[in-house]
Amino acid sequence: MRVPSIAEELAGVEAGDARRTHRILSVVETLQAHPDASYPAVFTTDAALEGFYRLARNPAVTPEVVLDPHQTRTAARASGVACPLVIHDSTEIVHAAGNPAEDFYELQDGHHGYVAHVSLCVSFPERVPLGVLHVECVDRAEAETRAKKKQRSRAEAWMDPGKESLRWARGVAAAAERVPSAIHVTDREGDSYELLALFGRNRFVVRGAYDRRVIDRTGERCLVLEVGAREEMLFSRNSPLTPRTNRGRKADKYPSRPARTARLAVSAAPVSLVRPDAMPAENALGVPMPKTLEVNVVFVRELEPPEGEAAIEWLLYTTEPIETAEQVAAIVDVYRTRWLIEEFFKVLKTGCAFSRRQFESRKTSQTALALTLPVAWRMLLLRALDREFPDAPARVVLTEEELVVLAALTRRARSTLKTVKDVTTALARLGGHIKANGPPGWQVLGRAWIRLLEATATARALAAASVGADEEDAEM
Repeated sequence: MRVPSIAEELAGVEAGDARRTHRILSVVETLQAHPDASYPAVFTTDAALEGFYRLARNPAVTPEVVLDPHQTRTAARASGVACPLVIHDSTEIVHAAGNPAEDFYELQDGHHGYVAHVSLCVSFPERVPLGVLHVECVDRAEAETRAKKKQRSRAEAWMDPGKESLRWARGVAAAAERVPSAIHVTDREGDSYELLALFGRNRFVVRGAYDRRVIDRTGERCLVLEVGAREEMLFSRNSPLTPRTNRGRKADKYPSRPARTARLAVSAAPVSLVRPDAMPAENALGVPMPKTLEVNVVFVRELEPPEGEAAIEWLLYTTEPIETAEQVAAIVDVYRTRWLIEEFFKVLKTGCAFSRRQFESRKTSQTALALTLPVAWRMLLLRALDREFPDAPARVVLTEEELVVLAALTRRARSTLKTVKDVTTALARLGGHIKANGPPGWQVLGRAWIRLLEATATARALAAASVGADEEDAEM
């Protein structure tokens, strides 16, 4: 695949007015050239800055309108890969110091903002990000804080048609409509009997959070972890674990750890999940909740973890077959791909500096979010193509104009930039990469890409100014 320009990616956006559509494309191209700069630095005149905010406030310019062309092209890219995944996750959008705005609501740790639920499409096993298929910005009244919702009984929660957990089912349904063959991947927030039932006939890999009641293959009722304890190991493998530092509210669930290589034992079994006793036969939407759900379970546990370190343990519910060790190993690798959406959020918030923005309302922030998501995707895609398709032609990732500017910035001949690897090597040097640190990551490549786009925009402006001056001389 080729890295499209933002103009190509959003071509066809329909905002109800030709001038408004033109401004959307112009704004996104400007943001792409300066993704980490402040808006006043990007839109350098008062008129341009006010035009951006006026666009963001316009009720006709919604995230759905802005992202529809990108989502359509994402689905088209997914149709060309053997096994598309859709990774679903939520992230908190907090701007600047997290100060309250017009209609931001309170999040954790006293911050104010909102929750965005994103569905990112990825090719498997290549792990190339294909684009965003769905975004939902959670609407939460200030009176319905998480603390107050916890005071409700479980029965009341189950029968609430507006509960936030249903965003997972809506994300799966929306993404499945565009890419029916995809495998849907969620973390532990997706482990809900109701959600698993609502996922319907879609393929999924969901990390378990609870020791649920099940019926095993012999018909015995027991807990799912008891099944895992009885199953023989199918295989073991070494898996590198990245370092994790977490001193915040999730430190108990996700404790800090140093980088290490873990030896993992993997087993699998079919089970029937049993509907919780207190759960009604129909949910708040009138959808039947069956008494049992047939799923396969993959058990992953770490053998001999280091002293003082918590053992790695994964419980994966899936619709995928488990007849062979190769099939089970693929399920584990599908779940490991989930980490890409965490990196995508880092690109969005850090590489595109979205967390440093300041907005007066959710509406302006959410429109700006939609304008920024395709830019963040392009930054993440660049690194993926470097790792998976290094010998592809250089024009896959950059235009001819960008290649000429990159050659000038790195003081090399244009003819030396033949492949994706040639381009990313030059970008890595431009971004200050040190070879001893291993392959360049998205931060190094993103930093260099920003410099390249800024230089290309400057070269284009100088060329336009030169043409204008020549025309004036000719008239004289």
